[in-house]
Amino acid sequence: MGASVKTDRIDAIRWRMKLPLPLPGAERYVYSAVMLLLACGVVQSVQFNDWQYFERSGSLVIVIAIMLAWRDYVSLLGNVRRFYSREFEKRISDIDRTRPKGFGAVPNGKLEKMLEVREKIAEASSEVDERIQMLRARLHTTEAVILILGTLVWGYGSIIAKFLWNLT
Repeated sequence: MGASVKTDRIDAIRWRMKLPLPLPGAERYVYSAVMLLLACGVVQSVQFNDWQYFERSGSLVIVIAIMLAWRDYVSLLGNVRRFYSREFEKRISDIDRTRPKGFGAVPNGKLEKMLEVREKIAEASSEVDERIQMLRARLHTTEAVILILGTLVWGYGSIIAKFLWNLT
């Protein structure tokens, strides 16, 4: 039963990672900032009867995308992945080093427990690798979406906005 619950939880995480909705935490703040900038651009454009203010908000969205890329969170996730890989490898080597050797040297199923712990550590290592890969892909996608959105708004914001709602 425990393995089924764990598998269901991992599948739920995979499913949420594939959704285009922002995840709780920093991703929601970034998307909120982008939407707030675009909304301010629309409000200013309506107030001044000129869609150039909406276009200008696109340039600020690009600044957010550049800041995300400049902070290099993808590389930071790579560092986290290497750290956890080393820690898991240390734990596995500790278990292998302290494992009893020889026939009859295993008291009360200690070897089975050690092998079970070793297997759990290896499984946790692969889960961490998989989740970090998903996060890296999601971060790349977030950077690209914000950059593309900012570029489209900056380059074609007034044309699109005039098509949807002519202020004059």
